[in-house]
Amino acid sequence: MLTFDEAKHEYKRDGEVLPSVTQIIAPLFDFGGINKDVLAYAAERGTAIHRATELYDQNDLDESTLDPVIVPYLESWKLFIAE
Repeated sequence: MLTFDEAKHEYKRDGEVLPSVTQIIAPLFDFGGINKDVLAYAAERGTAIHRATELYDQNDLDESTLDPVIVPYLESWKLFIAE
């Protein structure tokens, strides 16, 4: 069973903590040279995209409330699901 602790931003499967995408790709790319504001914006955008796709999957998303920045990501998610 997959669970998500929003406060910790931590996924667990059958009680075992799963690594985040950031943890997985950390050895492949050094984020040290990227402006902290850019990273913070990317993190916030990623969280919003994740939430939008989650609500879409639950059939509980009011798409009219989405920030226009999120819309192309949701459209890509819809295409991925359809294919």
